Amino acid sequence: MNLTGLAFKVVPRLPPALARALFALAAYAVCLAPAKGVRQLRANLVRVVPDAPNAVMRRLVRRAMQRYLRYYCEACQLPRWSEAQVDAMIEVEGLEYAQAALAGNGKLVAALAHMGNWDLAGAWASRHLAPVVTVAERLQPDEVFQDFLALREALGMRIIPLDVGGAGAADGVPGGVRGGASGGVAGGVRGGVRGGASDGVPGGVRGGASGGVRGGVRGGASGGVPGGVRGGASGGVPSGAGAYRQLLRVARSEPRWLVPLLAERDLGHRGVEVDFFGEKALVAAGPAALALATGEPLLPVAMFRRGRRYVLRFSPEVRPDAGLAPDARLQALTQSWVKALEEQIRRHPADWHMLQKVFVADLDPAKLAAVRASKDQR
Repeated sequence: MNLTGLAFKVVPRLPPALARALFALAAYAVCLAPAKGVRQLRANLVRVVPDAPNAVMRRLVRRAMQRYLRYYCEACQLPRWSEAQVDAMIEVEGLEYAQAALAGNGKLVAALAHMGNWDLAGAWASRHLAPVVTVAERLQPDEVFQDFLALREALGMRIIPLDVGGAGAADGVPGGVRGGASGGVAGGVRGGVRGGASDGVPGGVRGGASGGVRGGVRGGASGGVPGGVRGGASGGVPSGAGAYRQLLRVARSEPRWLVPLLAERDLGHRGVEVDFFGEKALVAAGPAALALATGEPLLPVAMFRRGRRYVLRFSPEVRPDAGLAPDARLQALTQSWVKALEEQIRRHPADWHMLQKVFVADLDPAKLAAVRASKDQR
């Protein structure tokens, strides 16, 4: 049994205070001799708080790691929480924006950063807003992916698993786990939007992971997730284009849904280049591409700790100028949600759990140049 599977079995049986203490101790330990992921976390946070002295930055990194591992602790416990416990952990701000967006067609695309506890957010949203549908990258080793798949299915979440061709390795995250989260649609987006293909954006898709429907599993109809979403019927794992087409088919056929995509990181160097904390960064195109393909509203959503609870903050809907060309609309809409989440990350840097490369300056120049050359030839 892998370490993650063991944690999912053991942690729920521990007294909650002891479990939290053990994960906090683990966070402290990994900061003493930081591995690649922790070093990258620091490099990312330096962009957020550029003037922080070294001592302040060390404390910030340690606090961020504590909250990151707290997410894993809660992930192990979450399937056993009651609906009342889930609701007690969530304080919602900007709910009127989500309700207004859903008041139209009952459908909403959400752009999230890796902040707070996205599984908890989905467990709440699926009962109080709309059934949650999303896409999740297939992690390696496969046991880790299966553990998180089981977690989200236990919460009522149904996902489209996505094989990103090995890009989903642990990449320095403690325990070899990334939470099954990274979101959006990357390569080929511009061609699909420009050409008006019937299934929208054909390019490489990476899905955000967030959510659960504990109440929907028990209750069925009102809280359930639309069927036919998992993408596992044929036994295979869809490629990027196939996964996105499945997601888009569900989006167009089901009467009500919420699609949350964790999207401030692009896996394949094929995303949208945006301004992010004064630098260039590559983010996933998925939220903007799905919103443009379906015509449904797009809201930036952040999550951060306040005391013992989480705040789930919905920002106002972001919209592109209708007069822009398709490529420009995708770019503008992506930049808009990035700007909104940048503000929330700046206010709550310890809640940003980003242990991977986001900024162009940190990426492999040769790989980035090769990908860009390939895109230019299309």
